[in-house]
Amino acid sequence: HMNDVATPPRAAWLLLRGDDEKSARQAPRQFPHARVVLLTGILQDHTCWLRTALYLRDIYGHDVLLIDWWGHGLSPTPEVCGGVDRMCPAGFQDLVAERIAAIGWDVGERLSIAGASLGAAIAMRYATAHPERVARLALIAPAGMDEPFYMPANHVSLLKSCAPSESAHIRRTCSSLAAI
Repeated sequence: HMNDVATPPRAAWLLLRGDDEKSARQAPRQFPHARVVLLTGILQDHTCWLRTALYLRDIYGHDVLLIDWWGHGLSPTPEVCGGVDRMCPAGFQDLVAERIAAIGWDVGERLSIAGASLGAAIAMRYATAHPERVARLALIAPAGMDEPFYMPANHVSLLKSCAPSESAHIRRTCSSLAAI
């Protein structure tokens, strides 16, 4: 009973710093340094992105943050993390914001965020709430979006069939994703 105040539970996360690993395969820095956040889908954990994260760190020297959602991977279950209220899009968005702030990424260099499924939906929510903090956003099969918004496998045929304003928007989106 040394401390009567309970420590709040923390979600599991992994931060890979570009300066931590000096791989022999690392190319001379041709790309600007980036802070990258990779968000998983539901029922996945941080290991789904681990190979990509290691590649971004070892080859490009980027810093990469991986997070396990509440009740996923190594993070505590809803009973431990503050109840089922945290197990919703707003709770997951808060988790991302809390973790980004805890490692000091809420200031300084803007973030590149990629998410798959649920992670893409949360990435969109975070980018909408903090547009000044997000430089790039990559969404892979974002949950909650109607099918017409998905990028089909053959986006060239889509570009040919779109109105000029839609075509320009899709080209900008593709260019942004390629820049990550």
